[in-house]
Amino acid sequence: MIIVKEGYIVAEEYFSNTFSSNTTHVLYSATKSVTSILVGVAMQQGFLDNVSQKVLDFFPDRTFDNIDERKQAMTLEHLLTMRPGIEWDEWAVPYSEVSFFTNPHVPMSITSKSRPDLSAVRLTASMRIICSLLNILPVSPGVPYGPLW
Repeated sequence: MIIVKEGYIVAEEYFSNTFSSNTTHVLYSATKSVTSILVGVAMQQGFLDNVSQKVLDFFPDRTFDNIDERKQAMTLEHLLTMRPGIEWDEWAVPYSEVSFFTNPHVPMSITSKSRPDLSAVRLTASMRIICSLLNILPVSPGVPYGPLW
């Protein structure tokens, strides 16, 4: 666990012999909470207007496969609530491939299966798309720790 206050690490503790500062740890559902916090910070800093913004509007220079009216209707809120309406096999995800985490092309190119708000399912793809759009936002001036995302 690492506690940061005003841009400085004030506490760092590893609670077993298994983990260290060099150990990668799978966070699973904690990712949704952290990503939601980052979206809130981006909204507070004025980089995002609201969660009703269309996802495709964040990527005007990108081309994705399988774009239809359902993907065009997809909003940031749909991603945050795990309701993007895309077909996704959570267990066939290439988690070891770094580009999967930073490139929205794979999850945004997946075939739509329903209207974005119909059903909630566990979708890592939603968080990957949000992280990709957070990565293209400008950095807030005066933030001592650099880019938050």
